[in-house]
Amino acid sequence: MGWSLSVVSILGIVAALISGLLALYSLRHRGKRMALQFTIQELTLVAWSITYAIQLGYGTLAEQLLWQQLTLGIAGFILTVFILFTFAYTSHDAWLSRERVGLFVIEPFAWFLLCISNPLHGLIWTDAELVGTFLVSVTALEFGIGYTLHIVYA
Repeated sequence: MGWSLSVVSILGIVAALISGLLALYSLRHRGKRMALQFTIQELTLVAWSITYAIQLGYGTLAEQLLWQQLTLGIAGFILTVFILFTFAYTSHDAWLSRERVGLFVIEPFAWFLLCISNPLHGLIWTDAELVGTFLVSVTALEFGIGYTLHIVYA
């Protein structure tokens, strides 16, 4: 079964377009305070919205799981990007040395790699099933220890 455009996918695409337009606007004003940080934040939301919209357009578990891996992996960056944005916005950006930013981004990168490689180890989710709803079929995951540790960290 191939990809089909659903109402839920349209909502995700619209959210991605809005975030994308905000990122473009911010990028055009990159000389202003916080423009670059805001652009990065919005581009992270674009990536998450697009992968989730694509995921929800598929009707089989195998197809959805591929996109679920990407969606979950990208979602791990959202909080970190927001925290870094908040430090800069509240004028605590002097605290954000390269070393500290590097420490902040280790976990989302590790999370992304664990999500992508989950079929090999099952640390993020151990079981998945496709659940039909009124508008769309969604992947229901049985989360594993890796997911729990990520949530505790977040």
